Amino acid sequence: MIRRTLPPDPPRLISTLLLALLTACTRPAADASSDAGDTPTTRPNIILISIDTLRADHLGCYGYPRDTSPRIDALARESLRFQYAYAQASWTLPSHMCLMTSQYPHVHGVQRESQSLADAGVTLAEALSAGGYHTAAFISWIYVSRKFGFAQGFDEFTELLPTKDQIDNATTAAYKAEEVSDRAARWLDKQSPDKPFFLFVHYFDPHIDYDPPPPFDALFDRGYAGSASGKYAWLSTFIKELHHQPRRIAPRDLEHVVALYDGEIRYVDTYVGQLLDALQRKVGLDNCLIVLTSDHGEELDDHGSMEGHQWTLYEEVIRVPLIIRPPGRRPRTAVVETPVELIDVASTLLASAGVATPTAFQGGNLFDLPSRGLPAARPLFGEIQRHNRRQFVRNGRYKLIHTDDIGKNSRGVPVVAGHELYDLSADPRETVNLARDNAELVRTLTAELEQMLTLTPESGRTAPRAASLSDTERRQLESLGYVGAGQPAPAP
Repeated sequence: MIRRTLPPDPPRLISTLLLALLTACTRPAADASSDAGDTPTTRPNIILISIDTLRADHLGCYGYPRDTSPRIDALARESLRFQYAYAQASWTLPSHMCLMTSQYPHVHGVQRESQSLADAGVTLAEALSAGGYHTAAFISWIYVSRKFGFAQGFDEFTELLPTKDQIDNATTAAYKAEEVSDRAARWLDKQSPDKPFFLFVHYFDPHIDYDPPPPFDALFDRGYAGSASGKYAWLSTFIKELHHQPRRIAPRDLEHVVALYDGEIRYVDTYVGQLLDALQRKVGLDNCLIVLTSDHGEELDDHGSMEGHQWTLYEEVIRVPLIIRPPGRRPRTAVVETPVELIDVASTLLASAGVATPTAFQGGNLFDLPSRGLPAARPLFGEIQRHNRRQFVRNGRYKLIHTDDIGKNSRGVPVVAGHELYDLSADPRETVNLARDNAELVRTLTAELEQMLTLTPESGRTAPRAASLSDTERRQLESLGYVGAGQPAPAP
């Protein structure tokens, strides 16, 4: 079986603390909160929270100066926080599929709207269900729906999606975090303490459109009097990949749009907090293993565009938060600076639950330590194959992005093919392309990238099933630019 392994432990990783946290994950929980009674569960309840389009560097616990995330920050203070966690794709459908199958996009095969997970594909929910867990999900966007295979393995799968009459602005019609948390909390009230559960909760906030409800809409920019909007219809003018000659957003308008995005984060943070409160009341957080992450980030003019997810593989769209709170009492935050991948999450959860890892999984166990026989490092990898075809590989301080020569992207805009090489230690914002002057390093990383594209589990790749969008779904996705007006979804 071929599984990726984690890079070596850096000096700042506190191995003894990690070992203590690992022990907490593999024994019965120490003691439940008084809110939830005195009987700890034999195995931890597992809660996986995904907040769509959440940049790691816009959270307080990752160093952001604005107070966008007090509840997430509080969770991080008693958790493992992974400083450099990477998504394997930069848009919702393939990235969440990587999270749920522990496979790279070219292995699970779900990279476009026309593709759905094969019946033979194995998911985290299926493995936990077979291991004795009750499984439930609450999702709030079509790209995490049963249409694409995400319901596999779930005993209960609740889709909180816009209705057929809510077409022209799908994100405004999408279920907000308040409703998602409320539905999940009501589900928790009905659960029996006799069986551990796996709960997956997906929040669509803070995806475009950036339209947080009051008071979050003015929380970080009360004095703005201009015409800038967080709506996709307004922002699309400044999306580089949509235009032959894109416009650049004005600095003051950019400040306002960023403030709206941050308001979205503060809004969803509030209701993540309410979900955590419900967990504390019902089962006790010390009986839970909680993971909070995202499928991708977003560009906010970092590279000259007001949307990067689904188009690029720069840090702002593929570096995501990853916070893991093990069960039981614990010391304060341990910060893990070793770069990791989202495909590692599922294997980690299964190991913590005492459930065998399927041979199809490619991820490693994030609680493995060098002292416990951690193998040699492997590069980090990701890819997109939708509007254009790009791949990245990171090994140590260097990151290579390769863009295939396909002529024009799906919107008819010329693609600049070739290599981009960045030194993330010296240039974390990826502003200086070193490829021209470092041909040998480009060749080395290209070979590693090509090797990553050949990695498959012993069970092999599974050909995806065909999926199709209804007219209503297509029109809803057009409102966000996922599918071009009058254009079919890209064919496989």
